[in-house]
Amino acid sequence: MVNFLHQAYRRFMTLDSAQTLAMKSAYAGQWHRWCESHKSGNQFQHPRDLHAHILGLEALRGPISYLEFGVHQGESLEWWVQGNQHPDSRFVGFDSFEGLPVDWRPDFPKGHFATGKPPDIADPRCSFQVGWFNQTLAGFVAGHDFRHPTVINLDADLYGSTLCVLFGLVAKLKRGDILLLDDFSDSLHVFRAFLDFLSAYPIEYELIAQHPRYVRIALRIVGLPSPG
Repeated sequence: MVNFLHQAYRRFMTLDSAQTLAMKSAYAGQWHRWCESHKSGNQFQHPRDLHAHILGLEALRGPISYLEFGVHQGESLEWWVQGNQHPDSRFVGFDSFEGLPVDWRPDFPKGHFATGKPPDIADPRCSFQVGWFNQTLAGFVAGHDFRHPTVINLDADLYGSTLCVLFGLVAKLKRGDILLLDDFSDSLHVFRAFLDFLSAYPIEYELIAQHPRYVRIALRIVGLPSPG
């Protein structure tokens, strides 16, 4: 699986400008069609309001596992730590703290978002997996207890990083888990990774909250593909 992801990402990164434009156009069309067929009555302009709506769900008032991919300075991670005070909850931030591994957009070059170290969040329930996702996620998944409802806050920006997380966690997804996707309107990266993931693992989900223009969305898992 890791080799497949590396090969797919290498092919993506070596596209010339004409190929990139054609791909962006194709996925942008699919993104618009997805938005037309998926609408939620819970629309929030600010990310904190969307997250507050999710945190207020009855299923998340007890112990949860909160996994955040793309921590940066830790504002959203700390917000979730403060928002759910159950002693059995666990909050894990995944980040290299070296910034983007490759260029994302012209104004977000390789190394952007680097902080050099994890944020200081003084709560024993919070921990960090420091390194690139493809180096840390498999070991974490093997040792983590996923029995509690899981909230996955995926703010990885890049196609390869987003796809790596989705493939890495799919075996542990269960009904009721929440997937938060930031930059969902980026059809060349996040949305494309989401569609490619669904082509391999056709999970069933429902849109439960969104930015009015689908910049970020929240999905609840309602069904999983049959094994085999």
